[in-house]
Amino acid sequence: MDSLQFENSAKEGLTFHWKIEHFSCLWHKTGESITSPVFIADSVEKTKWCLWLYPKGDLNETYVACYLQRLPSTKGPNSIAINYELSFISKNSVLQPSVTLEDIFENGQIKGKREFMKQEKFDSKLFPKDTLTVICRIWRSIRRNKWRSITDIVTEQTRKTESKEKIERVALFARTILKVEKKYLVWIIKKFCSFNKSERNTLVIMSSSDKKLMTLEFYLTEHCCEELISICISYCTQGIKYFRFNSYLLGTNGNKIECRYQEYTNECKEGTKFVLFPTKAKLLEERQIYLPNDVLSLHCECAFSMGTAFEGIEKINKGIPSPSLRNRVVESRQADTSKALKYDLESMYNQKLFCDVKLRSKSGSFEAHKGILSARSPVFRAMLTKRKECVILTDLDAGIMRQMLLYLYTDTLGDLKWESAFKLYVAADKYQIQSLKDCCSTFLVSNLTKNNVCKILVLAHMNQDKYFKKIAQDFILKHDQAIFASNEWKLLLDTHTKLVAETMHLKYSNE
Repeated sequence: MDSLQFENSAKEGLTFHWKIEHFSCLWHKTGESITSPVFIADSVEKTKWCLWLYPKGDLNETYVACYLQRLPSTKGPNSIAINYELSFISKNSVLQPSVTLEDIFENGQIKGKREFMKQEKFDSKLFPKDTLTVICRIWRSIRRNKWRSITDIVTEQTRKTESKEKIERVALFARTILKVEKKYLVWIIKKFCSFNKSERNTLVIMSSSDKKLMTLEFYLTEHCCEELISICISYCTQGIKYFRFNSYLLGTNGNKIECRYQEYTNECKEGTKFVLFPTKAKLLEERQIYLPNDVLSLHCECAFSMGTAFEGIEKINKGIPSPSLRNRVVESRQADTSKALKYDLESMYNQKLFCDVKLRSKSGSFEAHKGILSARSPVFRAMLTKRKECVILTDLDAGIMRQMLLYLYTDTLGDLKWESAFKLYVAADKYQIQSLKDCCSTFLVSNLTKNNVCKILVLAHMNQDKYFKKIAQDFILKHDQAIFASNEWKLLLDTHTKLVAETMHLKYSNE
């Protein structure tokens, strides 16, 4: 996204777009800032500027702080009055509140908002592709620049009456890219049932350049007569500013258990320890689901940040058309390109061009491409290796496999039926295809009935989908008399007593 249409967009001035890639891996603590590349505002006496962002707050940790600095320079007057607008972009919209200020800047001065936005609104999940875009618009202040001539003021007022399609004078595009590596690993612990407190299992994490980053040690500790699964981190290289560890288990039934989410910033210390959940005893109780063949498979997602890989101005646009006109052209071209890409990928799959892996389901086999599967599913990425030419997926029938592959290649599902959507949802959760999971849940929600809502409730509960589960429970409570008297509800009472009790509790707590 090159630009957005803001209020006052017809004013002569400059729009500065600053993208921060891998934003969630910033290591900055309260009182620490990240600064943008320096840019020059030709329309404001060729003065130099930069932005200061405090992602964890400047003095108040509950607010994100954002400032604009006029850098010391011989260009321009000692003091200059400007209007400036600061905004954060979230999925093609302005994240509120944005702020418009009017101030006088002297050389070297920093001004802005210390309490710009509350931290709870500033969630990295809101930013597409983990990239934060900060927009700063600068234009000269008519009211406070006393040194400007009457002619300049009249000209500025005339501009306000011109069409909204008027060109915007200058747009600068800057980028800061953090040096981040992300790893997805499956940590295999064999003979877990007999694993004892004297044993250790070590996982070595390597960088893309084949350097040892750290080791993770798996062992058992005892607390209150229970054996707890523990991890100890040993760092093998200096310069790791941020480390994120997320672990979970995938059951044979498609169920997912979150084990631990942990973040460390500059204070990464040797011998850092933490405990995973659930306990060993809990896993042994459900060994058929989580310990097939007495093997514990711990799925680990790791992210490391080691400073800044790149920062600078990428592009300067002068005399660019208005955002509304440009966006219509871009959207049209993107739509055409997207259709062509989907057609080409579907043709490549249907014609079996350069396939390098075979997927074997219960009742059929399908040729595919490792690159496509790995890009769309982290589970496939972990399963597929350069030498592995056949993958057996006994949990999927041929029809579901065919529809899932169609989606992976084209991002479409064709003529979707309820039963297929139900099974695809389970498959999408197991193979971590989030967009497919979202499509299926949307379809199932739009086709909720009194006859199928009990199945949907169990599905959402088993997959720990809180939003999906709430929709099903709300539907049940809305039609409680009919559903509570149904055979489906009576069956649910026998098989999922706690879930029924939870839903009934919602009914009476709402009353």
